[in-house]
Amino acid sequence: MDLKQIALVFSVLSVAAVPTLFAQATSGSAEPTPGIGVNEDSNTVRVEKEITTRLVVPAIVTQRCAATITISFQQRNTAARVEGAIENPTCTNASGTYEINVSTRDAAGETRRMQFSEVWQQVDSNVVEFNKDYEIGAEVDLTRVQVRSTHCECVD
Repeated sequence: MDLKQIALVFSVLSVAAVPTLFAQATSGSAEPTPGIGVNEDSNTVRVEKEITTRLVVPAIVTQRCAATITISFQQRNTAARVEGAIENPTCTNASGTYEINVSTRDAAGETRRMQFSEVWQQVDSNVVEFNKDYEIGAEVDLTRVQVRSTHCECVD
């Protein structure tokens, strides 16, 4: 929990103190009493005092978000087509990020890995579907596509 220091200013008027405060405020002394004032009609006395206090502000509790992503992939010439769905039964509205990791192998047997960052947003508990082509280059074979680093946050 964070402690935040908050300055509060209260306006206070005590019925018993009105005659004394009125006398102090209208005494005509050169030095006015700090925090005491009289309105022009001389019927209202204003008294202010600044009070500094500490309040304990509780941490904001957010709902745990547990999104799952399922994908299928295929090679389309120089692109990896990735189709998928994001399901999140824990939140009505949510958003997040994920990474698509693509692995390829060239004719010489060299493996190459590429990462693509994506964002998503879920509205009204609907499944989020996506379909995207990722450029992988010419004369390579697509060997694997994985979803990594999934992050999710409920925004209800």
